[in-house]
Amino acid sequence: MTETDLPPAPLATFGFIAVGAVLLAAAGVFVATNRWSSGGGGLSAPALQSVDAGEVEALRAIQDKVRRETEERARLDRTLSVTHADRLLHEVESTKATLAQAKATLSEWESVVPALLTSRDGMRIAADPAQVQTFDAIYRRSARPGDRDVTDMQARIDALEAELRRIKDSQDALLSEEGASKLASQIEEQRRAAERTRESAASDLQAVQALVADTSASSPSTTTLEAALRELELERAERRAEAIRNAVAEVLEEADKQDAAMEARKRRRSPTRSAASAKPTSRPSGCERTLRPP
Repeated sequence: MTETDLPPAPLATFGFIAVGAVLLAAAGVFVATNRWSSGGGGLSAPALQSVDAGEVEALRAIQDKVRRETEERARLDRTLSVTHADRLLHEVESTKATLAQAKATLSEWESVVPALLTSRDGMRIAADPAQVQTFDAIYRRSARPGDRDVTDMQARIDALEAELRRIKDSQDALLSEEGASKLASQIEEQRRAAERTRESAASDLQAVQALVADTSASSPSTTTLEAALRELELERAERRAEAIRNAVAEVLEEADKQDAAMEARKRRRSPTRSAASAKPTSRPSGCERTLRPP
């Protein structure tokens, strides 16, 4: 039994019947005792049986009423559970339809766009460097979901559908308000993901189709779009390397400037020492070092 289940109706009914039986026995004892005490010496067996039968019938009527109310409550709970499941299954179907549209758009992308890398339409795009950059920005977009993302979403929504159908078809599994709310949140999350996938794939596909339409009257390049993309990537790599070289040169130049400034400050603080250090010094000979007093 899952967290969305409630106790099945038969168990609740059995509980009420047991309570009724206890009440019935207690009432019988109470009535017999009360009649005996008030009679001053006891009642005859026929009279006691007559009184007991009336009390028993009254308690049985109460017990039947409790049982009917319990069964009615179970029926209403079951009806509400099926209503929740039907509503959520409708949302699941809507989400599956959106996901199917996203999958169809991605399939169209895979059938149209990669072929441009070597086709004549792609060579027309390759003839214009600006169009090549536009195509590259769309083609290399990392945020666009792929087939694997759609497959994962399909598996999650299928699992939610299976759980709802199990609850709907089972007589013992009941879907509470809280359980329905949790499942609705999960379905809504998958619906939004499917819509984002569909819209992203459709937007990219339309942008590429617009490029093809804009260059349809252009003369094709002598190279393919695939080769133009490789050349564009090499140019970008060279620019990145040049930027790194310039950054390193700037750092080294700044370090040289700081060293020169530090040296200048040292000279300003001790000009005599600097002048003395600037004069050439002669090494003493071996005799001078020996005769020099300590």
